[in-house]
Amino acid sequence: MATAADSGVRINGGWSAHLADNLQEQNDEVLALQSIFEGEENRLTVFSTAPDEIPDSENCKENSRLYQLQLQVPVKQDAAKVTIDICMPFREPMDSTEQDSKVQNPGAVDYKRSDSGNNLMASITLSHLTPLNLTVIFPPEYPACGPPQFTLSAIWLSWQQLGALCVMLDKLWEESPGMPILYTWIDWLENNSFSFLGLRDHVLVREMSPDDKVLDERGLQDCLDIEEAVTTMMRYSAEEENYQFRMTDHECSVCFMEFPGAEFYRMRQCGHHVCRECMQTLCQIHVKDGTVTELVCPESECKTDIPPSVIREVVGEEQFCRYERLALQKALDNMGDIVWCPRCEGVVVQESDKTLHLGYCITCQFSFCTLCNKLWHQGQKCADKEETVKALEDRLKGDKHIEGLKRKIEKMKEEMSSSIYLINKAKTCPSCNAHFQKISGCNKVVCRCGRSLCYVCCKDITKIGYSHFQESVGCSTFEDHEDLNVWNRRPLPQINQDKVVKMMDMRTRLAANPLLEQVQCPRCHRKSLQGPHGNNHVKCWNCNTGFCFLCREILSKVPVTKHFKPPSPCRQHTEERSAAVVHILENDDNTS
Repeated sequence: MATAADSGVRINGGWSAHLADNLQEQNDEVLALQSIFEGEENRLTVFSTAPDEIPDSENCKENSRLYQLQLQVPVKQDAAKVTIDICMPFREPMDSTEQDSKVQNPGAVDYKRSDSGNNLMASITLSHLTPLNLTVIFPPEYPACGPPQFTLSAIWLSWQQLGALCVMLDKLWEESPGMPILYTWIDWLENNSFSFLGLRDHVLVREMSPDDKVLDERGLQDCLDIEEAVTTMMRYSAEEENYQFRMTDHECSVCFMEFPGAEFYRMRQCGHHVCRECMQTLCQIHVKDGTVTELVCPESECKTDIPPSVIREVVGEEQFCRYERLALQKALDNMGDIVWCPRCEGVVVQESDKTLHLGYCITCQFSFCTLCNKLWHQGQKCADKEETVKALEDRLKGDKHIEGLKRKIEKMKEEMSSSIYLINKAKTCPSCNAHFQKISGCNKVVCRCGRSLCYVCCKDITKIGYSHFQESVGCSTFEDHEDLNVWNRRPLPQINQDKVVKMMDMRTRLAANPLLEQVQCPRCHRKSLQGPHGNNHVKCWNCNTGFCFLCREILSKVPVTKHFKPPSPCRQHTEERSAAVVHILENDDNTS
């Protein structure tokens, strides 16, 4: 960080008796600034002070003491977010075999090679820019006969921009000569720097080029290392965001209560926040129930993991150890080549040749079959559990260790019953091999590993969702006999009056013209008709979702009329379409 001493400024002369008024005004100005910035960390730093009184002897050391101050001036931005465009030279030799032009740096900024290959380019968005550093020395002739001497530095401004600000500070002094000027400079830099330099929502940060002209030696560019400067800016912006968050009240998205910001846990990755009590309850429930994979941000549609440091703080060390153990077990379960040793319950990696079904535990040196968890039997079929139970019962008749065999037989019977039940009743996830069973509801189920599956065919439908049931012949969203059972044992759900009116209106239109085309709502999959007078902006009678009748796209953006304007092929009003006409058009398309 630059100081006045680094700038090479020379202070001529010292204090003398006729400058007593200047000394008093300087002391008053510094006291006023200390009072203004009291409680604001690093806003004002006093490196050295002037003497309390003017010494009698001109050769006294006290005679050469001057005020040297450093001030950090936060700049008010014209936009809430500022994009920092980064450009730095690529100093490594070019590699002709390089396939990807993206370069990763430790600061989590993605740099891309420029078209010429000589520079690395990147952009980041920040809420707060690092402050300007104003270093000031009060000479003995200030303020009566001359201005203070100063340097101005910043890591996100160029030499030319800093020089322009220095010239502006000189003009401010010329407008009020002989008066204390420091607070005027600070106020102007804080409120007018951004607009004066013509910076709106973009700032270019680059290294100084030999061709750059230095307009004013007092403007010092701190951006000597681009990567270090970017890291500093990102860290400062994050810290300032957290500070501003703690200083204001916020509403918890879980309990909808309002608390001071210091009473929240704020997740850095997604920016969402949850009050301490709700976060503690959420973590304790999932750790207790073993559903640690669901320890994610409670904000809707956000899947950001809750940081382990937060979990440790709210659940305590004992429960955190349980969380770590369960998280490790879940992670290993999701790996297709990991099994557990039946003897010591250690983690075992299966042999790469899956046909061997061999697992070897390096902890207890036990080789076992990964299908039946018994001693490995190469080339032989796994022993039938019923035969094993029968053999053990025969041994039980003449064995002295009756109690041990009884427990072993009971355990094997339980395992056999569980296996039979899983084979007949449960399904298996193709991703993590976990067993699951559906009690009621639709045939789209979500496994503990996060995959969405079809309960009928067990296919992974995470990406396509409910459209799988429209495209697959043997799979339907609901199974008829299950629906009947559910409706027979439960009271019918209450349908609001508005739905009834809309449904009756649709039936009336169908009764008048049975050939009217019906389309499925992309959200609830209930069939709806085209709007009156051929209006293709349809609202589902069941879930009230607005969508396009022609392309089935959900119209969530405002205004919805944008969807029907060119270059979109859809038009908001067309002739009413009937099923017969659509069938003829499809046949014509197939023929052509």
